[in-house]
Amino acid sequence: MSIIDPMTPGSSHHASLDQPITSQTGVMSNESHAIQTAFRAGKEYVVPWESQEEQRIEQAMQDLGSYLSDLDHSLSYEGTDKKVVWRKSCWFASQGIGHPFLDSETDIAKFDGDLKDGLTGLQALHDVRTRESAHCLKSALDSALVTTSMAVGIDPELVQRCTVRYRAIKYTPHAGAPGGIGLHPDGNLLSALITNGPGLRVYDLDGTVRFPGHKGTIMMGGSTLYRWANEFIPTFHDVDISGNEVKVSIVAFFNFPDMETIPRTLRAGGDNFFHDIRRIKEDDKLPSGELSALWDVIIKNHQLSLPPVLAKKFSAMSQPKKIKAVFFDFMGTCLDWHSSVVQALPPAIPEAEASKLALEWRRRYFIANSERLAQKLEPEDIDETLIRVLDNVLQDSPEYKQHFDTLIKQQLITTWHSQPAWPEVRKAVQSIREDLGLEVFVHANGTTRLQLDLTRFAGLNFNMLFSSQLLGTYKPDPEAYNKALRLVKLKPEEVVLVAAHAYDLRGAQNVGIKTIYIHRWTDDVDEDMEKVKGEFGAFLEGMEELPATIERMQS
Repeated sequence: MSIIDPMTPGSSHHASLDQPITSQTGVMSNESHAIQTAFRAGKEYVVPWESQEEQRIEQAMQDLGSYLSDLDHSLSYEGTDKKVVWRKSCWFASQGIGHPFLDSETDIAKFDGDLKDGLTGLQALHDVRTRESAHCLKSALDSALVTTSMAVGIDPELVQRCTVRYRAIKYTPHAGAPGGIGLHPDGNLLSALITNGPGLRVYDLDGTVRFPGHKGTIMMGGSTLYRWANEFIPTFHDVDISGNEVKVSIVAFFNFPDMETIPRTLRAGGDNFFHDIRRIKEDDKLPSGELSALWDVIIKNHQLSLPPVLAKKFSAMSQPKKIKAVFFDFMGTCLDWHSSVVQALPPAIPEAEASKLALEWRRRYFIANSERLAQKLEPEDIDETLIRVLDNVLQDSPEYKQHFDTLIKQQLITTWHSQPAWPEVRKAVQSIREDLGLEVFVHANGTTRLQLDLTRFAGLNFNMLFSSQLLGTYKPDPEAYNKALRLVKLKPEEVVLVAAHAYDLRGAQNVGIKTIYIHRWTDDVDEDMEKVKGEFGAFLEGMEELPATIERMQS
């Protein structure tokens, strides 16, 4: 090997890849005990690095990050939010620990489902520096896998046959949703992870979160290991991409050569088990830390047992949390903004054209908010946003511009402060408060003055009004939801958000809030409603059935 190999014989921390695995069974009894203890508790174990090794690994991670920076966006099909690439990745593969990277697409395709998407790292292996750095990281990951495999009692012959996939990922932060990568229930035998920055969050099966840092190889036992041994509890992780830091990681996914014939306790029901694990793994709607779905998959559906203490804790955690409050988005969801705005437009504009003009004004208002959020600007007075957006709309509609003077524009802005409620809203809100005994809050972008004016005009009563002005940020920024939760001292699972805007509900789901979509013809005109119907906790054509829907969610 042309680079420093950190896994030389005699290393005090690592199993050597230069010796047969069968000759190493007596090595590192203290570390083996520590690994077993961590995995039995469902926690990660960090294999430390020595100083020289750490320096080389840090340089290798920088090289890998540079390669991913130059990677064509078209090769990153995942991790895009409104065409903003926030995650770029590629795969490497090996037929086993200590074996070289495969350099044939045909060989990789045998067990790499992402080959068809052009995400293999073969291009990286053509560059000498990147290839050597990738080999360095592979050596560190493989060594940690050997150490951990020995500790949990995996047969050495089986270790040699297990397949390994290596995924290099670069996370680029941005201000918009999502605020983190969805929870990753590791369906592998073992995972070894190296990261060059903060942001990795590791979860116990009970949802306890930790930040393990980035000065060692982070080992995690997966659901496959638990099925195989029935004593090493799975660990789960996700990555926070909020903030300003670019993060790079490389993960080795270590698995049996054939997941359909995993030995011992996996013989019965293995196919369904792995199907379910994949289903959760690919479910981007599962919010960070929300592990209740895993109870059904790992415990109930497949009759797996947990240690008594953990089983009791998990059982209590998995019980549905009682809904205590309802957050309502306001304009569009509760209020018919369209009728009042169209009526206030100059009468010289035909009614049909006035409707189109109003819808375009509203659509561009949302775009303006998104742009301010992306630029990390404080929320602007909605009146100022609306007048600026109206000027832009009229600039593109010169046939109407002549009908608008300063007075008419000001009257139009005033109209946004006096919108009627949709016919069924008042009764629904009242029933939720009185019949269900829940607290109700307005949770919407805009100013507090606007919300005060609108509630008075529409005759609606809420416990509290939360505006983006008050919260200090626009939805769907996670902080817009989290700050409101902190103020009312409620947990995400104790709240349901009712909104006519999919972007808003997606933001709420990302922090664990329950969701109900209200379809209004005036809003979400660019959304695919067939997709939206299956995206949230419930989809309603109005609020007539809202109290009953929330009551069903309670049970």
